[in-house]
Amino acid sequence: MEKLNQFLFNAPKKARYLTPSALSLYITCPFCFYLRYIEELPKEKNKMEIDQAQKIYLGEWIHRTMEWIYRPFEGKMLSKSIIEKIYAQLDQKAEKVSQSFRKNGIPGEKIIAQVGKECVKHLLKEDMHHAPFSIVALEHGKKEPFLINFKVNNAHQIALGGIIDRIDKKSGILRIIDYKSGNPAFHITSMEEVMHPSPNHRVPRQLLFYSFLFSQKYPETSIILPTLMGTSLGRKKEGTTPLYYGKGVDKKIMHNFKDYESNFEKILKKLLESIWDPKIPFKASDQVHFSPYPSFCPHGQ
Repeated sequence: MEKLNQFLFNAPKKARYLTPSALSLYITCPFCFYLRYIEELPKEKNKMEIDQAQKIYLGEWIHRTMEWIYRPFEGKMLSKSIIEKIYAQLDQKAEKVSQSFRKNGIPGEKIIAQVGKECVKHLLKEDMHHAPFSIVALEHGKKEPFLINFKVNNAHQIALGGIIDRIDKKSGILRIIDYKSGNPAFHITSMEEVMHPSPNHRVPRQLLFYSFLFSQKYPETSIILPTLMGTSLGRKKEGTTPLYYGKGVDKKIMHNFKDYESNFEKILKKLLESIWDPKIPFKASDQVHFSPYPSFCPHGQ
């Protein structure tokens, strides 16, 4: 329990905070969460290591490029013409990003960078359609931790935090944006579903978590729109989309997270209570699709 209490907001020793990735791992496999975040064991090598490394590299390449090309405009308005100029100069800018990565020695780096560049072009085209808008923040929480003190009960005030890919604003609507490759789910039928271990719920959970962080940190914000920007070139759905909530005829766009915040807070509090409950063990689960500790938790290899 002493190690777990390092995540308390006013921990006297090694201060740490829980991120969406940490909570997702707990939801998927409590035992893997225990090994990684409490015992702090390094990930083990396994047969999917190279494939996973390439996927991570692609994601980091896209994130770093989007941050680098938009950083000069942080706190400023972006017009369509400005984005068109960025698009025209992308080859040169992308090469500089690639040079900063090549020391990693990931197999197929050049090919991955080419794919990443096409994905960034896809994102820029999406932004041209949305322009004009202002960039509020990029990789918010990267330089300095973006934290909140979340009171679960009288005994536990837990530090929650993370890095938000992008925050922008247009016509009074603040978008919390997450870049994601592939065809991730952007629809949930209920708040309870968000805490289900299915991989389909990971992205919506992360977006809602970041929206919650921002809303708690800046309660004066009136409209928060959780938004997914898909980086895949072959997406079946539109590249930029808000989250959808409900099912059947009740399915609708989550226009404002504020309307759902109290319900999300309740299920988040319930999840954190289970983590700190000494009566609930950190059990291994067969729900994990990719185990970071195959020798301890073989499921999902």
